[in-house]
Amino acid sequence: MEIIFLGKSKCIPDEHHGDTPCFIIDRKYLVDLGYKSALTLADIGIDPNDIEHVFVTHCHHDHIMGLPLFLFYKMQTRKTTAHIYGHHQDIADTVERAKMMCMFDKYYEGAPMPTVHELYGGDSFDIDDLHVECLESSHAIKGLCYRFTIGDKTLGILGDSRYTPEIAEFFKGCDAVIHEFSMGVGSPEHDFWANGHSCAYDAARTALESGTKKLFLVHGPMTAVERSVSAIKESFDGDVISPELWRSYEI
Repeated sequence: MEIIFLGKSKCIPDEHHGDTPCFIIDRKYLVDLGYKSALTLADIGIDPNDIEHVFVTHCHHDHIMGLPLFLFYKMQTRKTTAHIYGHHQDIADTVERAKMMCMFDKYYEGAPMPTVHELYGGDSFDIDDLHVECLESSHAIKGLCYRFTIGDKTLGILGDSRYTPEIAEFFKGCDAVIHEFSMGVGSPEHDFWANGHSCAYDAARTALESGTKKLFLVHGPMTAVERSVSAIKESFDGDVISPELWRSYEI
């Protein structure tokens, strides 16, 4: 399984650290839509028109702001549609608002429209070679954690969420987990962050309890990366990676 990170920064990206977290799996499955995700795909030689499946962890602005541009890019060619997957509470409304932004009704009558898939915690399904499982996250708005399996490799995707034992159990046996650290290093004593985010110690707890071998750290202050990695390594002896943008990672 290949992962390429298009963005990894916090809600308002740090200078020189690209976009908010979004990444592509096996050059086929896009997870979240940072501000400039469609343009970044084109920059690394992946035609956005070739991407037909997009998974949204939740519908806060920094994770869906690139959706109108992504859809506009596809509408210009009218070659392929898109399947947009996300939490049932918000995803259909979010896609409709993106279509309004692109003025689909005015300029793209007859073009292939995106297909919305409203997901619930506990859902599981297959798309070609990808097996998807879903769990409700614990964030300020409704969202989903995903578990992607392709062949004999499994990836856990947190999105934005505080730590919960249920999420750690959901990721059990994953070869790698992509985990946010919006609260920076944090502290080992805290119970949870009221804004529904995680810190480095939450990432370490999830990694330890899930038994994953590799932890990708995203969506946190870049000034706190080194200290956060060090805090995690106090208890977790697997790989802890602050991913390089546009680099290909294999799990």
